[in-house]
Amino acid sequence: MTACSRDLLKKHDTNKDYNVFWELLLSSPTPKFEGFYGGRLPDGSVIAKFGKFDYNQTGIVEIQRGILDFVKEYHSHFRDFPYMFNISGRDAYAPMLVAASHREKYLKAVEKRFKLEINVD
Repeated sequence: MTACSRDLLKKHDTNKDYNVFWELLLSSPTPKFEGFYGGRLPDGSVIAKFGKFDYNQTGIVEIQRGILDFVKEYHSHFRDFPYMFNISGRDAYAPMLVAASHREKYLKAVEKRFKLEINVD
């Protein structure tokens, strides 16, 4: 871990549920993966167990669409500048730093809009 990453780790406050917000941004409209069953299928593959879908599928799809739209737009602007695709961890984490600023005002608004049930399965 670089010194740059260590200072980000200090800012990432799990006591304020920052992990939940990252999970929301990186979630998909698929059921939650819960684990594997004990046995195997005749072809040797394992049996996966899936649970419930996350709440607010519409919002999750909207976030995913926004991410893909951003990537498409970013690529169209910087396709001739390959160095612009070397994105550091600090740059990738920058939106979370902004979202967590001002006493987590933005994160609290997201939590309210998405009706997150933090620490509840």
